[in-house]
Amino acid sequence: MKAGKHVIIGIDLVRKMEYEEALHHYNKALKKIPDLGIALSNKAMILAKLGRHDEAIKCYEKFDIEEDARKRMPDGKIYHIDGNYNITTDHNHIAIMLDTRIRVFEEAGMPEKVIEDCKMLQRLEPTSNTAKRVMRYVTLQRDTPTRYS
Repeated sequence: MKAGKHVIIGIDLVRKMEYEEALHHYNKALKKIPDLGIALSNKAMILAKLGRHDEAIKCYEKFDIEEDARKRMPDGKIYHIDGNYNITTDHNHIAIMLDTRIRVFEEAGMPEKVIEDCKMLQRLEPTSNTAKRVMRYVTLQRDTPTRYS
């Protein structure tokens, strides 16, 4: 079975909330194409949802969201596949990936990674309240000394 088929099965299993089985299919896709961004991203989102943050971070660190999207399209625009498998230029999918990754990095105590992703999210979605709120919070947390420091 091709890597893309495993990804499609994984997406369908996530919709049914069958996360462990979806992970199995994403892992099979990644054995065939180790840097397949959609498989890495979806696997990371599932791991984060299951509370397996260390594993999620390893997946997230294996690829660059913007670069992955650009290298797959010759015109350099960012695309994603919607629920009907139509390719669009909507940034919503990448914003969702960034939002999830921001939360995982935040829970893991990685403020520099959070800030980096917030900046990227703000570039893609300039009106994103999530990016602005998280950026303010993380910057304040990072720059405010605690009574124990």
